[in-house]
Amino acid sequence: MPASRRRILLIFALGLISGLIGETILFVDRQCERIESALKDDFRVVLTLKDDLDEGKQEILEDRLRALDGVEEVQRVSAEEALDALKHDDPELVDSVGILGGNPLPVSYEVRLTDHGLGRISQWISQAEPLAEWGDILYKPEQAQAILQAQFYGHLISLVIDASVCLVAMMALLIIWSRAAGESHPHSHHPHAPSHHQTLWAEISPWISSAAVASGAALIGTIMVFFLAIPMRGLNPWWIWPSAGAQILLVAVSSVFGLVI
Repeated sequence: MPASRRRILLIFALGLISGLIGETILFVDRQCERIESALKDDFRVVLTLKDDLDEGKQEILEDRLRALDGVEEVQRVSAEEALDALKHDDPELVDSVGILGGNPLPVSYEVRLTDHGLGRISQWISQAEPLAEWGDILYKPEQAQAILQAQFYGHLISLVIDASVCLVAMMALLIIWSRAAGESHPHSHHPHAPSHHQTLWAEISPWISSAAVASGAALIGTIMVFFLAIPMRGLNPWWIWPSAGAQILLVAVSSVFGLVI
């Protein structure tokens, strides 16, 4: 097999591998982002008052909760609103509550935390406890942990992507610099030497072909990952595909990778 054909096959194989690995990383990154967003939208810390307070004290308590570090939003749920929600979720239980007479449900506060608050949720609970006589302070610790893990994996993957792009760019600049340094040495003039345009095309045509082969291979790798991931769509309610910009970046990096190799 000619050396040029072996080189093209090598570039195609490496481009295909970069497409498969790169698209898989982008896909997992988007899943982490989507899972984190879905879990955060559903996450609340619910603080239930032990004893009833008048309207003014309830508002003051709401302001104090909102002033705590790491709070994104505070929603006060009155006893009437809690009863209406219970009627919607469990009508039979409301009938049982009605036997007791009146509305025994307490006032509660639903608090959404920022990323900073989620990272120190135990400390946040310790700060909220002295603000009032609470009957219950409820939240899902496993859900908070899942959010933090999704954030960690998302940040880690983003760092890997950024480092890979920088590494390929540095390799390309190094190759260009080394070629420019080599061309700076004088060459002897030959009366039958090819023209400047012919020489320039002879130099850049392998680069163009390498970039084209690597880009095509990366695109094939991207399509392969798409079909491999399709069966997950029915199993994962958070299934989402990487953005068009990320796909273009992957093909562009693969093109530069083709130039480098």
